[in-house]
Parts: sequence; C-alpha cells; structure tokens
Amino acid sequence: MLNSKTIATGILRAIGVLVLATISLYFLDLFQSILIYLVVALILTLIGNPILDFFKNRLKFKHTLATIATLLIFILCIAGFVMMFTPLISSQGENLSLQKTAEIEKNIT
Repeated sequence: MLNSKTIATGILRAIGVLVLATISLYFLDLFQSILIYLVVALILTLIGNPILDFFKNRLKFKHTLATIATLLIFILCIAGFVMMFTPLISSQGENLSLQKTAEIEKNIT
C-alpha cells in the first residue's frame, strides 16, 4: 500500500542516486587523462600477454628476456608506423607550401 512514507523514501532514494551519479561523473571528468593512460596500458597488456606467453612457452625464453623481446616488438611496431607516415606528412607539407595561400584566400573573399 502506498503511503506518504513510502513515497518520500522513494523520492529521497532517487535524489541520492542522482547525486551519486553526478559526483561520479564529475570525478571521471577530473581523472579523464589518467583514465586514458590506464585504458591504453590495459590494451597494451592484453596484446602483449599472448606474445610474452609465446616467447616463454614455445621458444623457452626466460621471463626477463621474453619481456624485453615483447617490448622490442612494440617499439618496432611504433617505429614502423612513424616511418610509414612520415613521408606522407612531409609530402603533404611540401604541397601546402607550394600553394599560393594568399591568392586562394583573396579569391575566396
């Protein structure tokens, strides 16, 4: 049966949930940059763990050497991506420097 005490308890509980949700979102906003680093670290760990297990179990590396090899693979992948996009970015920069930006801006206006 509904009475005023039940309704008041429900309203107070709903207000409490809303306040708690608001405070949680505020703290998530404060720690957003830290959370991004934690998520990236989690993803890299999830990718690196099978590689580490492969080196330890199949190739019989010791844990330290397997860790170094896994980190070396990560570094080589990052360097490969940088080397892959560097010529593209530099050629685009050259194309932009060859354009007559003042003339284009004048034509637009």
